[in-house]
Amino acid sequence: MDIFDLTSAIQKSLLYFVPADATEESVYENLIAEGIGPALADRIIIFTPTAFGRVMMRHLALVFPATYRIQRESGELSDSLLLTSEPVYQAALNLAYTIASAQMWEEALHSEVAYWSAEAEVVSQALVEGYPTANIKPTELIVHWFV
Repeated sequence: MDIFDLTSAIQKSLLYFVPADATEESVYENLIAEGIGPALADRIIIFTPTAFGRVMMRHLALVFPATYRIQRESGELSDSLLLTSEPVYQAALNLAYTIASAQMWEEALHSEVAYWSAEAEVVSQALVEGYPTANIKPTELIVHWFV
């Protein structure tokens, strides 16, 4: 799949993250119904919220690790992998930056996608609890991916 098709697939997926009753399973089913293959659907669910979350939090000047690890069903962790080598993450990040730069960021859509990210949720909770941003040190992303 070329980058245009990938970006288009990610853009189509955004609405599926928004409903209050959305689950990973419902997002996955909607993506499959759109004709997106299972492997790509999994990657969109995993990496799109992370990319959108990082763009949403860019004003906080947090330093996010450039790597992630996959936790397998057995609990075993993979070696660290570069997020920039993950095409879905990279395409979602580019899309999120494009939307934000064009001042087209919509809280009801793009922030909803971002809050699917564990990073955005943890940072948000830390801020609510009064932690200064200087004390928030994001750790390497652990992806629970049972493939």
